[in-house]
Amino acid sequence: MLTLIILIILFIGVYAGQRRGLILQVVHTAGYIVSFFVAKNYYLLLAEHLEMLIPYSQPGIGDEMVYYDTLEKLNLDLAFYNALSFLIIIAAGWLVTRILGYMLNSLAYLPVLKQVNNLGGAILGLLMQYFGVFLLLSFFTFIPFDFIQNQLAESGLANWIIQNTPYLSSTVYEWWVGIIAA
Repeated sequence: MLTLIILIILFIGVYAGQRRGLILQVVHTAGYIVSFFVAKNYYLLLAEHLEMLIPYSQPGIGDEMVYYDTLEKLNLDLAFYNALSFLIIIAAGWLVTRILGYMLNSLAYLPVLKQVNNLGGAILGLLMQYFGVFLLLSFFTFIPFDFIQNQLAESGLANWIIQNTPYLSSTVYEWWVGIIAA
């Protein structure tokens, strides 16, 4: 089920990117990259404040977590707030990027070969959608509900995305989980 949802989301990314075209998709991608680096630099500051505002249901000792052992489960609340603050900053950046994209929409009508414009937009759309799926799936690994953990465990695609995405799998894990062990 989760695999099908992921595939549909990725297809939507390809379709949206193809519709936007390469030029507008480059504007969106640049905005998302800037948002990513802003989130990377400021998520810890926001995480400190989220602890007081949003409750976290700490998993029990006997609760099964697909990606974390017993020792890591003890500090998952900190990882949860790190991940949530990162995603909030990314979402704010996404909103600003969308607004700027609409303001710069006229760039999409510059004369460019239509096939290159559509194909390039589709490829960038897929990459950006994949990145969003990766972040959400990684965040879901912290939520100690059996339904979510079972969906993650049963989806080969979700497991592959979480554990094998080049650069991001190890880096995001280190930012969100590894930092609490330091």
